[in-house]
Amino acid sequence: MGVRIAGKRKVTVKKPVEERIVSGVVPLFEKEGWTLMAAIQPVSAEMKQKLYGEEKSEARLMLTDSKTELKEGYGLCVERTDGVCDFQVAEPVERWSNHQRAVLKRIGEEENGF
Repeated sequence: MGVRIAGKRKVTVKKPVEERIVSGVVPLFEKEGWTLMAAIQPVSAEMKQKLYGEEKSEARLMLTDSKTELKEGYGLCVERTDGVCDFQVAEPVERWSNHQRAVLKRIGEEENGF
């Protein structure tokens, strides 16, 4: 059984740039990415919020039955449609036979290299 279809939305995933210039000239993520369908939910566990020092609305839980392997550090366009990543996979992704689970943290434009 996969993730409920009704709760899914399109999310663009981008790999991190391998060699980043400290001055921020090179963006954090590759320009091109791929789209997958995922359910995005607010993180309700206070431990995650304390761990990342974020407000409740700044962390998200992503569930997807996509077979494309996600990794820690990947960028995601969740709420933005202009190609700028607004979230990043914050810790190692948990994988099961029928889905993947990732904890996301919100990132700003300055972290994207803009």
